[in-house]
Amino acid sequence: LEDIVENEERSASYVIGMIGRQARLISIAQSLLERKVPRGEWSEKLGVNQEFVIRKIGEQARRFSSQQITNLYHLLIQTDLAIKTGVVADEHGLLNLLTRAATLGGAHKS
Repeated sequence: LEDIVENEERSASYVIGMIGRQARLISIAQSLLERKVPRGEWSEKLGVNQEFVIRKIGEQARRFSSQQITNLYHLLIQTDLAIKTGVVADEHGLLNLLTRAATLGGAHKS
């Protein structure tokens, strides 16, 4: 975690942005599953070309509930705001985010 925070190319904002991107892709995939969109159309909808990545996103969409993804978005916003306003240091903010995100679970979709 220290290496990530100390590397300017991988700042806390970058990590938060990448987690947010993954949450967005999972949310889109959940919608595609609900609407029974054929898997062949997922690439265009997700903006992802690699079949392996699409398959993994689909697995994550089934693993997490939409409420868990919504909760993750809230954690991301809270962490980003706390870091940017100086309430917490980057490393502590990311550690707190990861710890709290782990409690959201993923083994049971509600």
